[in-house]
Amino acid sequence: MEIPQLRRNRIYRRQTTLPPLPDCVNTCITHQSTVDSQREGGCAFTDTRCQCGSAAYAQPLYDCMAAVSDSCSHHFAIDDIHLKDVQS
Repeated sequence: MEIPQLRRNRIYRRQTTLPPLPDCVNTCITHQSTVDSQREGGCAFTDTRCQCGSAAYAQPLYDCMAAVSDSCSHHFAIDDIHLKDVQS
């Protein structure tokens, strides 16, 4: 019997082709994932589909990344991130 390969979501596959995110950005992601998972109607900590489609998740994340971008050891294009709320 053939064992199926573990499935990875598209976001994970894309991330493997990019350089690792700096610690300051990872801190923003971890913090926002924790806060949003505790909010009524928020996304589960590891629910990337929900997180990517929710402006309520993404806007505070964007704000955090914008705040740390000057002090971060890695320059990233915060202006390239576009947010829109997706209705289910």
